[in-house]
Parts: sequence; structure tokens; C-alpha cells
Amino acid sequence: MTWGNKGDKDKALKYYEVALEIDKKFYPNEHPDVAIDYNNIGAVLAYKGNFDKAIDNYKKALSIEKRFHGEEHPNLVFCYHNLAHC
Repeated sequence: MTWGNKGDKDKALKYYEVALEIDKKFYPNEHPDVAIDYNNIGAVLAYKGNFDKAIDNYKKALSIEKRFHGEEHPNLVFCYHNLAHC
């Protein structure tokens, strides 16, 4: 059970933001793990109804995935899927 599943989206968002800061210390900003963090942050923000910030985070994730993997990698599907739901 995660904090998000338990209904505490603020706590979930806090932990995702901490994960992003840690990953950015160890990986370049264009690393796929950083993209995952942005994607997760976007998901919580979308759930909370903050769609503009969610879209910003999803676009960051998409940009990283494109640069790292190329334009047609399966990882991009998640980014496009999340953008479509905002």
C-alpha cells in the first residue's frame, strides 16, 4: 500500500519530489530514472487536479525519454498516455 493509494496524495508527492532530488544528484538530468520521477510527480498532480503542472512534468519526462531512447521507444508510450489523460 502506498501513500497515494491510502489517499494521502500530498505525502506521495513529497516522496516523489525527494526521489527526484536524489536521482538528480546521482544521474544526469537526461537519465530515464529522472524521467520516471517527473512522470510520477505528474500523476499525483493530475490526481489532485493540478493539470497544468502535471502536463509540465509529463512533458519533461517525455523530452528526457526521447533524447535518451529515441523517438519510437516503448517508454514514450507511458508519457503520451499520461499527457492524453490530462
